[in-house]
Amino acid sequence: MQAGTFSPADEALREAVELLEQRKTELQGIRGLVKEGLDDLDSGNYEDFTDESLRELFDGVESRGRQRLTAERRP
Repeated sequence: MQAGTFSPADEALREAVELLEQRKTELQGIRGLVKEGLDDLDSGNYEDFTDESLRELFDGVESRGRQRLTAERRP
């Protein structure tokens, strides 16, 4: 960090605490999603994919992404 980026030192501490709180919140969200996924597995609430169904899924995602990019590039 360059000298003088934060002045005084308490600003640096506030920024560090804010970043830590942000990370903590993000991790809690990720943990919640993982727990939700594991709960779904335990309850049998999931979908098995075949090579063909995954290809269809990926093709659909790619197609929608290309459409979105095309739409965003139009004036």
